[in-house]
Amino acid sequence: MRSSLRPARMNFYFYAAMIGAGISGTWVAWLFAARAALRRYKLKPGYLLSVVQVALVLALMYAGFKLSDYFLEILGRTTPSDAVLFRRIW
Repeated sequence: MRSSLRPARMNFYFYAAMIGAGISGTWVAWLFAARAALRRYKLKPGYLLSVVQVALVLALMYAGFKLSDYFLEILGRTTPSDAVLFRRIW
């Protein structure tokens, strides 16, 4: 018996989950790297680390939006409700 889901719908959720996993993985890797650097060089977190973290979050969100626009274009989804659902998943 075939599934009632269309392949494009499954790709929709797969792409959204892939973006979310990539953003989360990059953020966690950054946290581990920053923690290791702070411990290795015996530094205290300061305002510079906070600024770098904000810049990284903004860069990750920008990349996520660009990727979501790209995948929505590939899937042929143009309605705003699809874009909102896609971005809520990731």
